[in-house]
Amino acid sequence: MIFDTAGWPRSRRRAAAEKDPVSITASNTCKEAKRSIGVILSLRAAVQRWVLAITSVPECGSPFCYPAARELHRLIPSHPWYRPMLLRSFIRRHPVYATTALLAALDVTSVAHADDTSAGFFRMPLGKITVVALSDGRFMLPASQLMVEPRKGEVAGALAKAHLDDGVPTSVNAFLIDTGDKRILIDTGSGAFLGATLGEVGQHLRAAGYRADQVDEVLITHLHADHVGGLIDHGRMVYPNATVRVDAREQAFWEDRGNAGKVDASVKATFDAVATALKPYEAAGHVKPFKAGDTVGPGITALDEPGHTAGHTGYRVESDGKVLLVWGDLVHLAAAQFPDPKVTIHFDSTPADAIHTREKALAAASKAGYLVAGAHIAFPGIGRVARGGTGFSWIPVGPVSVNHASPQP
Repeated sequence: MIFDTAGWPRSRRRAAAEKDPVSITASNTCKEAKRSIGVILSLRAAVQRWVLAITSVPECGSPFCYPAARELHRLIPSHPWYRPMLLRSFIRRHPVYATTALLAALDVTSVAHADDTSAGFFRMPLGKITVVALSDGRFMLPASQLMVEPRKGEVAGALAKAHLDDGVPTSVNAFLIDTGDKRILIDTGSGAFLGATLGEVGQHLRAAGYRADQVDEVLITHLHADHVGGLIDHGRMVYPNATVRVDAREQAFWEDRGNAGKVDASVKATFDAVATALKPYEAAGHVKPFKAGDTVGPGITALDEPGHTAGHTGYRVESDGKVLLVWGDLVHLAAAQFPDPKVTIHFDSTPADAIHTREKALAAASKAGYLVAGAHIAFPGIGRVARGGTGFSWIPVGPVSVNHASPQP
């Protein structure tokens, strides 16, 4: 066995070298140290998942689990030489917690099987179905202009803590649900509506191995351009065999230009975008509205998420006991809105409702441990929610970056 002795007392290093001088060579030590670093980093990531999995499960909400979780958090930053010893001691003191956490970590790890995200897609199983996150690209979100904060300086402070500038690179994500029999796309990205750094859902769908004419249904969370722009290309249907499903209230609101005075100036262009994007599908009889609570696909239920738009909708996707909540635009600026759900954005039609919806969704997801998919959370936008301090935190299940051209304002 090779030992890395850099942290040992001098007397111990001398004794070890006299006993086995071959094993204490610098080259072997370097090689073993590299392996150890990899193990330590993997261990740290795994334990973070363990703690999230345990503290978010209702059955483990007893005083037994939470002190154990806090103790485990204290161990992780410990000096690497003592960490294995401390973890062994922790496992002996908390055998039930450690065993349950390990099983949960294995389950979480088995969820995420990432493709090369430079291709702009991320595939993962959910029970018996497959979920594919599709990147539409990124845009620069000017936080100081768009975000509405309950306390002055709160957003700037949150961005500084996350090492972000006021212009925040922000993802636009869509999600394909492949049940084996049906392919259901949730949102379509921006198409040609919002600039050169967006409009990539179609190419990433092809990169993931699907043709646009294989999509059976398109579920829309809401009708802003970055969610429906990808329905068309030069006025033609991108998904010619698909039925577009949208909340009836959402469709009625944006197809009535008399409502223009009820929305922020930043989203008035949505009326034109909706008219353009839905027109060929309506002409072909391919638009079918629904109401909140309807089953809109195999294991997929429409969820009412009021506040962002008139009929903003989330989707609960369930298969074989596994659940994914597709949120739409409940979160735009993760660095600020997870710690404080009361931070809103000018795009929200009724901010008070948006706050209530976000608080309710974050609390439910953190309590149940559900997977969540967000349209504007860093690609692939899939992860879990944990309580942190007075707010919440985001734990991604997969890669958090994808190669794109640098976003432009």
